[in-house]
Parts: sequence; C-alpha cells; structure tokens
Amino acid sequence: MFNVSFPAKHSWNPLSKELQDAVGFVAGSHFSPYLKAHVYTPSTGVTASFQPATLPTAAGHATARKQGRWVAFVAGGYLSVYAFNASTGFGSRSSHVAITGVSECEFSHDGSMLLVLTASGYQIYDFNHGTGLGSLLTTAASSVSGTLKSVAVSPDGGHFILSGTGGSMIERRSFDDLLGSGLTCSTTPPAAGATYSSSGYNIASKGLCKLSGVCANGKSYYAYTSSRYCYYGLVNADGLGDPSVIDMVYVLQGIDFIPEYNMIAVGAATDPEGRSQGADLRLFALSDTPTDLGRSNNVSNYSCTGNGGSAGDDSNPGGAPWSVEWIKSMSSLIVGLGYGWNNTRPFHSIAVASNGSLTSQSYPTNNPKGVESIDWF
Repeated sequence: MFNVSFPAKHSWNPLSKELQDAVGFVAGSHFSPYLKAHVYTPSTGVTASFQPATLPTAAGHATARKQGRWVAFVAGGYLSVYAFNASTGFGSRSSHVAITGVSECEFSHDGSMLLVLTASGYQIYDFNHGTGLGSLLTTAASSVSGTLKSVAVSPDGGHFILSGTGGSMIERRSFDDLLGSGLTCSTTPPAAGATYSSSGYNIASKGLCKLSGVCANGKSYYAYTSSRYCYYGLVNADGLGDPSVIDMVYVLQGIDFIPEYNMIAVGAATDPEGRSQGADLRLFALSDTPTDLGRSNNVSNYSCTGNGGSAGDDSNPGGAPWSVEWIKSMSSLIVGLGYGWNNTRPFHSIAVASNGSLTSQSYPTNNPKGVESIDWF
C-alpha cells in the first residue's frame, strides 16, 4: 500500500538544510560495540571517539545526517536513531523500530527524510531536525525486485539509487516524485550482489550502489557491484546508460565516486578468499564515454595493509577494503578494512590529489575490527 499524502517539504525540517563541513565519521563494525564515531581530520588526527550508551546487538549499516544532530543505524532487524553531537557524542537512542529484513538506511540530501532498505522493498520516513524520526511516509514502488541489495543518495541533490537481484536490477529515483517512475537501463544489466566463486571459495558480494552527482566533466554516473565486477555508466535525462564493467579479478568490496576529480575508487580483495592485502584500492578515470576496464587500467593504487600477522600459509591476512567513503572537505578517502583472519587494523585515511595520486594519513585506531560501513558527519 502507498501513502500518497506528503506534507509540504518546509514542514518536515523547518531548520537549516545546509550541509556542514565534515569533522569526522561514524562506522559500523563486525564486532562489539558495532557503532562508533570519530571526531577526526587528517591535520589534527583523532580528537575524540564516542559510542552510544545503548549499544546495537549486531553488525550493521550506519549513516549520519549531514545537517548534524542525528545518526541512524540498522542491524539485527531494527532501525535505531541516536541523537549525536560532535562535542559530546551520542545522546539517547530516540527510536528503535523493528523492521523485517532491514539492511541499510540513508538520509536524504536535505535531511528531511530517512530511507530504509529491506530485502523486499524500501520505506521512507519523515525526519525532523529537532525531534528525529517521524512517521512512515510511504512504502514506495520500484522496478528493482528480487532481493534489494543497496540504496545510496546522490551527493548533490534530490535523487537516490537502488540495486537488487531482479527486475531492472538498478534504478535511480527522485525525492520529488516518490511514486513516479525511476530511470533504468534500456537493456536489463547483470544482477547486483552476485556471489564470487573461485578455487572452491564462494563469497557473497554486497551489491553496493552509488551515484556520483555532477562530476567536474559535467557528466553524472551510477555504479554498482556484483561478484568481481564494478558496473558503471552514465545517468542521462531519459534513463541510465547501459553499464560498462571494471573487472577487479577477485571479489569486489567498497566503491565511491570522487566527482571533483572525475574518478571512481574501487576496492577489492587480492586473493580468492577475500583476505590478503595488496594493491587492493584502485582509482579509475571516468571518461565521457564509459568503457570496459581491467584491474590494471587504474590511475593509481594503494595497498590497504592490515596488521594481522600470519595465518596458516598466508603471511598477509586481512586488509581488503570493505568500505570506501570519499570526504570532499578533507580531500580524503576513508577506507574501512575487513577483519580477514587476524587483522585488527580498522582504517586507512588516504589523501587524494587531483591527478589521482594517493598519500597515507593518520587514522583512528580504536574502532572494532571488521568495518562494515562508513559515513561522514
């Protein structure tokens, strides 16, 4: 069923909708306390770290409202919303809503809505700057079916994207027309989140999706992951261009666009088990006409080294970049590492120059291992 009665936007969030500059990031992890926030810049390093008093009970997905005051987290069948202040940390958990199959959540660009993804669909909630989570506005329609894998909001405005295993597989939708039709590819592309299988190993891909917003070249792109591949293409006025592919050879993990430099960051494992470190974070140039690329067609690469020591016959376990987040105001990529076998290093912070060169920076060390998601605040 659809709720087709939407309040006027100005009543949803009467205070400022302006984005604040990043002062840190929040991360969801595979181990307790599962949710942690770090006040951090590359120049100052970490000045404070916080975790909520009422902890989540499972690994999950974290998102921060870009106008401040709130962090949302989904895990273990619940959507939790926490008051948050970069000076004092987490306040009380203001909402704790049971939602079957919940897997991701994202705030709208103006902070007035919260999207919540489940395996079979998505929900959109009203969100208020002062009071937090409001009522359920709609359980909206989508041309993506099967199992929905991921949702992401465009960094420059009123659109979001969905990926899944059936129907159109990928769809861009507008916050201004929630019940209208989204943009899809003219030819059905491969399913998101397919399992990577090699040498007897079967590793589920996350099926992450992203929108670039308008890049420096004036083009807009979408991307999503499946098995060892990153599929990416243009967002056109009348649809999504059929995707080209970046073949990363081994299972693909995190992705994010760097629109200011016309690039996409792609992180993958360097072995069939998805655990060994190596040149596993790579930047690729976004051309006006996307083309198929191989792993070696990168502009630059970076080894996301872990600190797990040896495990069996593997001397370099851990380090695969599970989560990748571009923070424009810091000109930095924050990369969350998988826990591999013994790895306990949570992050890399990497400065990105306009030519794509990459430089290591200081990083938070006191996050639980196995970073599942990152979002800046």
